[in-house]
Amino acid sequence: MRVVTTRDELIGFVDKLYVPQIPSGGLSYVIEAAQKAMKASILLFASGHGSEQPDLVAWLDQRKLLSDDGLEEPPGESVMIDNYGARKDEVSTKKKEMDRQGQNVKDATFRTFDLTNGTYTSIKDRVGELDSNLRSINQRKDDRGAYLPLTADEEGRALRYVLQAVDDVHDAVEGASNQIQNQAGGIDASRPSYQSQTSDTPGRTLSTPWSGKNSGTASTASLDETGDGTVQEILAAARGEIGVEEYADNHVNAEYDNKSEWCASFADWVWKKAGYKVHWSNKDRVQNIWNDAQALGLRRPSISQAQPGDMIVFDWDNDGVMDHIGIVESVNGNTITTIEGNTNIPGQSLNGVARKTHNMNSSTVVGAVRPPDSENVAA
Repeated sequence: MRVVTTRDELIGFVDKLYVPQIPSGGLSYVIEAAQKAMKASILLFASGHGSEQPDLVAWLDQRKLLSDDGLEEPPGESVMIDNYGARKDEVSTKKKEMDRQGQNVKDATFRTFDLTNGTYTSIKDRVGELDSNLRSINQRKDDRGAYLPLTADEEGRALRYVLQAVDDVHDAVEGASNQIQNQAGGIDASRPSYQSQTSDTPGRTLSTPWSGKNSGTASTASLDETGDGTVQEILAAARGEIGVEEYADNHVNAEYDNKSEWCASFADWVWKKAGYKVHWSNKDRVQNIWNDAQALGLRRPSISQAQPGDMIVFDWDNDGVMDHIGIVESVNGNTITTIEGNTNIPGQSLNGVARKTHNMNSSTVVGAVRPPDSENVAA
């Protein structure tokens, strides 16, 4: 079965949507925004992130750009407020945001998307129906055969067609994404937990490769079976992620994505990839990792003793609350080179995984956490 190989194959049909001649500026903006929204929905769904799709109709409603009855307006009446054209800058900004959402989905993430998927087929059919509806709009001509601006009635009809289609596409993706998540949850629930045969704590459950957020209250640390537990493996895992970019704010197409600030999740993932598994009380919070490191005896006595492979912790506000964490790549005098996730990529406006340098004497550099050096380090 042939699979999608290019972005154009997946969403190119949306760009071919018919647009009536001589639409008002407002109608043009809404149609363009609708195209951006549908493409972003398709790309995010195809990449496994359908739950993050934009909801253009809800956004218009929140901004009070829809009339009182919205999509329920009688035929021939506009679903938009009378002066929506004067607020086109808001729609333009939203359009750019949705375009970024779609563009930030890397091609490789949807190349195995199945074109026979029922949801995708229904979306294509729905866009095809919208195309037919827009072609049915009455477009007047003058005596010389030149197109005249659309009447208010026809423009209202066109707007309704467009927004109803966007709403239908959004609902289709949302429904399919929820179904997929429910099925995945059922699969997870049916999988067994592995029990440690070597731990000093009888019956302690070891995290499985498909484990989500750690829900335990006790912290433990050990060498895992997935890596050799060396500094070289820590650095290789971290370096291999440099250049990964967020596809939306605080969202990254990687195993360490947690739909929130993910610097701590990234650092934890790097250690696990290298063979070190620490059962933090909450792997997604820097403060929890810092507190647990103290209980586990993993904190370095001072930042001056930081070593490659350590986690490095930051307090941006100097308020005692840890804000950020990364991996130490090298130490040269007072300069620490790090690899960090959920950080700004130098020279770009995007966040992602990047190499950074810090002065260890900076007040924002709090300390370092070393990897566990034995198979059983218990809290």
